[in-house]
Amino acid sequence: MLLAAAGIALDSQPANTSKVKKGEAKSGETKKEKGLSATTLPPSVTAQPNSLKLMPETPKLDQELSRRHSQSLPAVTKLRAGVTFTNAEMELLEKKIPTANMWFRIPNSLAGRWSYYQGETTSFFDLKSGSRQFRQGVVPSSVILDWGYQRDEHGDIWQFDDSPNTVSTRNGENVTIYTRQSLEPLEKTDDRLVCRSHFVYSTVDLSDNKIVKTFQSENIVNYECKGDDLVRTTSSKIFDEDGCAIAVTTAYSRARKIYPFVPVNKKGELNLRRQFRQFLIDSGLKELVPLRGPDQETDIW
Repeated sequence: MLLAAAGIALDSQPANTSKVKKGEAKSGETKKEKGLSATTLPPSVTAQPNSLKLMPETPKLDQELSRRHSQSLPAVTKLRAGVTFTNAEMELLEKKIPTANMWFRIPNSLAGRWSYYQGETTSFFDLKSGSRQFRQGVVPSSVILDWGYQRDEHGDIWQFDDSPNTVSTRNGENVTIYTRQSLEPLEKTDDRLVCRSHFVYSTVDLSDNKIVKTFQSENIVNYECKGDDLVRTTSSKIFDEDGCAIAVTTAYSRARKIYPFVPVNKKGELNLRRQFRQFLIDSGLKELVPLRGPDQETDIW
């Protein structure tokens, strides 16, 4: 499970994540759909899916990201191996609403809907045995990510931190629960964003609803816009449920923007437009509060 968990951690991102049906056009939509037709992607993406090689730039950036990792993490207190976890508890966890109203700026070039079309996990380093595995070869990807929730009065685009955020996937008689516990921006330029995120993921045996295994991961992710592409470089450090380091993995992927930025004013029960205004006021940034235009809905203000 450890290798599988590492792969999941590498692909888990702070952005609005969804799989969309062919024809959807707004980056502000958050409804999840099943499947992604290859024809949804621009022709320049689908024509030669293996034409780009990601390896040449990776060693220096790998070292830069890995230096930012924590030595250990706090122990998991609830979702530990052996604990019984019911469907009702799962539903409550997935519906949990973020209590903090936290936002951070992102590069405007990053805002919008991106379709990842190539990915590569390049290394897996076992910290206990000292062994290292390398997996070469670029593989197709069909992950869709949305970046950007609101735009301030000066035109800068901001991301909402909706941690804790929980999703689950089923594989046979097991369900794996993924919870992003925290998200922290580390660095931002006009075309680059570096974030740190903390995930807890647990596998539940459906035969008795008991947690079989729990891991944690700390992901340091570098997003960089290069030409028409978004290059994502990830260093993921895997920990056990007690917070002891187990392994470090690295991965790289490329995405192509398929739709421009569209503000997300509402998400479930959250009025994000109103929360963004309140965040700016509370942060002493009243001059950045966007003015209401004549076409804006009154109820979101």
